[in-house]
Amino acid sequence: MDHIGHMPLAYQCALDTLDNGERTASRLRGLVDHFERSTGLQSTPEMAQHLQGWRDATQRIAGRRFWNFNSEA
Repeated sequence: MDHIGHMPLAYQCALDTLDNGERTASRLRGLVDHFERSTGLQSTPEMAQHLQGWRDATQRIAGRRFWNFNSEA
């Protein structure tokens, strides 16, 4: 499921925010964490099983979307 349109809004927000500034995996993880908390995904037990898959997909999407995305940093 590597299509941002099929994922919760939190991940689209993280990618949109990543567009401005440093494009690193660590920054993306911080943004994803922030938006998961602010949208309530982390506090919804039914969603817990999906979070890691969405996080991984978001990182793959970032790698395709941004030519200078640093997946090692």
